[in-house]
Amino acid sequence: MSPSPARFSVSSAGELASLLSADVKQIEWVLSHLRTLYYRKDRLKPNGKKRTLWIPRDPLRPLQDKIQTEILAKVPLPACVQGGVSKRSIITNARHHLGKPVLSTMDIKDCFPSITVQRVRRVFEELGFSGDALSIVVKLTTWEFQLPQGPPTSPAVANLALANLDRRQLGVAKQHGFTYTRFVDDLAASGGRRLRKVRNLQERIVKSEGFAIKPLKDGQKKLMYREEDRQQLTGLVLNQKVNLPREKRREIIGGTKAAFRGKGELSESEHGRIIWLASVNPEAGAAAVKKARGQRKQK
Repeated sequence: MSPSPARFSVSSAGELASLLSADVKQIEWVLSHLRTLYYRKDRLKPNGKKRTLWIPRDPLRPLQDKIQTEILAKVPLPACVQGGVSKRSIITNARHHLGKPVLSTMDIKDCFPSITVQRVRRVFEELGFSGDALSIVVKLTTWEFQLPQGPPTSPAVANLALANLDRRQLGVAKQHGFTYTRFVDDLAASGGRRLRKVRNLQERIVKSEGFAIKPLKDGQKKLMYREEDRQQLTGLVLNQKVNLPREKRREIIGGTKAAFRGKGELSESEHGRIIWLASVNPEAGAAAVKKARGQRKQK
């Protein structure tokens, strides 16, 4: 499973500009001012480390939006790719592994920074770009010699750059009778206990593709057994049904009750947390709001 056969035949700056509904001079101006068209934003990860985002400004951002809608979004991706794809999410990803006896997970370390300009160039070459058009589209989607986190194009480019890794992992999955998916940099496989025998092979595939595997956190397991462990994938549990962990549900519900006690309404962030709970567990989300509102009325 490599990226779709060339769907485009674009070689000149003019042809690329036409595809993006842009002007060649506009694109040239953007390319000559790239250093001023990104701003850095550092975000703390749960482990306390920083994730660096490069946020594009106008007029770079509209060009990247066009690359996403007119090029990248038109490339079909296999069902195993669950992140950065319309109508797929961590919820649909988890459903692929629901109720399986064994769940195996691994994360690619520094996934986006590990995708070099050369990898991005190969992605667009395989989509049919060449010449000046190829050079330009690569410059518009990379920064600091790598695939940056922040631009709207990066998730789709990453999916295509990881296509060969997915193909090889799917081959192993088919051979040994288990399910494989990837949500951005989170790889998951589920099935029977045979997974124990192929975990090392899966890791070798990741490394042979030029990526590193993120070390396990304290208490994290390579293999999670349905009858013995809490099976977790991208923050969701899936032993019986796809759900948020019990402590996370309690945290959201408790915060909602406190908000109603204090001011009778939810803030934007509190409302977002309830919507998230309801999207994963509709019953719990509806019950949380009902209880909180009922508690408010009793005051």
